[in-house]
Amino acid sequence: MRKILIVDDDAILGELLGNMLESNGYSVDCALTGTEGLNYAKRNMPALIVLDIELPDINGIDVLKELKSADETKNIPVLMSSASDLSSALEAAKNIGAAGYITKPFKKEIILHKIVELVGK
Repeated sequence: MRKILIVDDDAILGELLGNMLESNGYSVDCALTGTEGLNYAKRNMPALIVLDIELPDINGIDVLKELKSADETKNIPVLMSSASDLSSALEAAKNIGAAGYITKPFKKEIILHKIVELVGK
């Protein structure tokens, strides 16, 4: 079972997304802060990270930079997420190595398609 890490300060949204992914055969863990997400990723090596751009402690772009610069996490695909279309942040994320971008609220078919593309079923 492929493990997905959701890093989002909205616990309810993380739980909803997690339940949807679990019902489609994925194992899911959630982190509410960038620091928590970084620590989890380095310890547990998820198959994929869904990373919110706007986090309370470290913004998602800085989390992505750290993930992509660390040998143990640089190959983990990261889907950035945000409730708004932050074109400058999206461009920065793409340049740093984000595998894609999804907007909130999530559409089940879109997020599942992107996840299957990146890590399989």
